[in-house]
Amino acid sequence: MPAAPSPKFVPKKIAFASVLKPVQDTRMWQKMGRSALASGRYEVLVVGAGAAPASGPKGASFYPIFGGSRLGIWRYFVSLKYAQFLWSHRPDIQVVCSPELLFVACLYRGLFRSSRLVYDVRENYIANIWFTDGYNVLIRPILAAYISVLERLATLVADQIWVAEACYQEERPSYFGKSILLPNLYDHGLGFRTEPPENQDPDKPLQLLISGTLGRHYGTLEAITWAKKLAAIRTIKLTISGYAADLEYSKLVMEACQGIDWIITEGITSMVPYSRIIELTKETDFLLLPYLPNRSTQNRIPTKLYEGLAWFVPMLVSYNGVWAALIKNHDAGLVLDFNQTPTPDLVNQLDTHPFYRRGLDINLDPIFWQSIEPKFLDSLDALIP
Repeated sequence: MPAAPSPKFVPKKIAFASVLKPVQDTRMWQKMGRSALASGRYEVLVVGAGAAPASGPKGASFYPIFGGSRLGIWRYFVSLKYAQFLWSHRPDIQVVCSPELLFVACLYRGLFRSSRLVYDVRENYIANIWFTDGYNVLIRPILAAYISVLERLATLVADQIWVAEACYQEERPSYFGKSILLPNLYDHGLGFRTEPPENQDPDKPLQLLISGTLGRHYGTLEAITWAKKLAAIRTIKLTISGYAADLEYSKLVMEACQGIDWIITEGITSMVPYSRIIELTKETDFLLLPYLPNRSTQNRIPTKLYEGLAWFVPMLVSYNGVWAALIKNHDAGLVLDFNQTPTPDLVNQLDTHPFYRRGLDINLDPIFWQSIEPKFLDSLDALIP
């Protein structure tokens, strides 16, 4: 680590910016922002959605610029607000986490030559547009072309490109082949377990959790139907805590849960604080990842997998070669077909199998953000002359 700053040292301003992610987003703020702030070399400005917190640590500021639907076309005009932010605050480094902001970000980088620009690729946005049903089929080609142009511009103008998943470097090598991999790992500052909990009492309801983003290709409705079948042979409690961007789909989720006393819903039409997601994760018996096969997610590792591992919470996941290997290596749960009816044999496994016991000798350090924090800070420091 570099030497401590001198008394006359002036921290560089670094802005982490997104359209859809909340200003207290786990990657922008909880991991990257806090790491940069703790180094003592940066003043952190976080731009995103939602509302700013009532207070924050010294050296950190929050700037909400968007509060609408993520499926609304107006999100593509929010860059005008970001331009106003840049002009007012003049950050030395921009870390742009949404492609919609890239044009303005690149323009600022060109006008202020001493500034630096990083494009943080959190998703394969082109795949999301083409292979999910978030947008009308007539709009998809236009949006895909628009994002493609912006990302090509970023490869020419940005000083660095970071990717949250190794698969993005393989899926789009002409854009991200020389990028820096900074996986979206779990921040152990939010807590973790050092040993698995005891098997749950078969006389008590089996606690199940669906958390985070809710949607068609995430298999939320399929998991609810599966849980209803499980409830016919085992007492359970299902908690659904997350956000469905698709208003029509959120209504279907609420209708599927209506009148069922063993299903508890939180959020659905609004975002749930990440701290609440972690609180629910550590209290549940099983974390459900019922994703449907989709080309936009087939090679990704959901952060929920890292969360489950950190808390030694067994997981029930749809088949995916990448995820299945991770689950098997740590004996961290079961791979299921959520379209099949649960059996008494499955219930017996859920109640009696000693998950994680065989995997305690496997090093779990690579699931934590702190394992790559030095790489992140070195990447930031390399931007400063």
